[in-house]
Amino acid sequence: MPSGVPVATCAIGKAGAINAAVLAAQILGLQDESIKQKFIEFKNNGSKLPK
Repeated sequence: MPSGVPVATCAIGKAGAINAAVLAAQILGLQDESIKQKFIEFKNNGSKLPK
């Protein structure tokens, strides 16, 4: 990527998919209060995924 173009990168596989979802939730939570609150709950719960 050329300089000045921000890029978010995550690994591949299951862990990468989870990390990509966490990153997406953080970004979307900047504009959507309900996503922000769910993300805060997720982090306060030790980042455990619901089963």
